[in-house]
Amino acid sequence: MDSQLDIKTLVYLFIFGNLFILVLITNYRRSAPKDRASTLFIRSKAVQLLFWCSLLLWGHIPRALSIPLSNALILLGCCLEIIALLLMMGILGQRIKLYYITLSILSSITFSIVAVFFHHSSWRIACTSLWSILFIVYPAYHLTVNPK
Repeated sequence: MDSQLDIKTLVYLFIFGNLFILVLITNYRRSAPKDRASTLFIRSKAVQLLFWCSLLLWGHIPRALSIPLSNALILLGCCLEIIALLLMMGILGQRIKLYYITLSILSSITFSIVAVFFHHSSWRIACTSLWSILFIVYPAYHLTVNPK
């Protein structure tokens, strides 16, 4: 038996998954001490939820606006999640904050340029993949070198 899910169904699954995680962690924080890392993680999930919802608007607003907006949302959500992870690991210093702020700004600008001037999805995917690697390198390195 062949079963296929269309893209819209998968987007709804991601929306409900992120919404569930957001509700679960928010309820957990009611009884747990509130710290900066958990606050950033909740915000990252909220931004990622906005990203998945923005994908549903792609047919209703111009692509020149929807594609860069969606990409900025997902990169921001991932950046906040990584910063929350770095806070939990105790390795978020001033230089790393500056690195991630710069990375977020440059990735959004670069992707917007690619999305507006190069109308091929493969270019957008390559651009986002490159920036995503740069977001993940630092925590991945620390998790492999110092696996505490």
